[in-house]
Amino acid sequence: MALNYLINSRAYTVTLDQYGVDPLLNKATDAIAQISNFYLYDIKQYQRGRPDVISSFVYGDPNYWWIIMYYNGIVSFKEIKEGITIQIPDLSTITRILSEQASQTYGQNIRTVTI
Repeated sequence: MALNYLINSRAYTVTLDQYGVDPLLNKATDAIAQISNFYLYDIKQYQRGRPDVISSFVYGDPNYWWIIMYYNGIVSFKEIKEGITIQIPDLSTITRILSEQASQTYGQNIRTVTI
């Protein structure tokens, strides 16, 4: 399922993950920020500005791009440059958190705010 966002006159589409979690409205971010098990990863040249490519490489799924950015305090794709070391949080912990979030919001309407 995809949601469309209009930001600064540009439309952005965010695809909900397999748990039905919209990363822009996700309430699990506080728990994700507290993940203590991670490993260090050096960004490669071909991954510059592409958190989806990094996510695909480290997790086997490009949909966790927003977690990598949020966990590392990255607010712009331009900050993702080769040679920078970032922290990759544990995937099993991420999936547990997202599963819990999905079970708490199951059956609730997700509202989208257009800015």
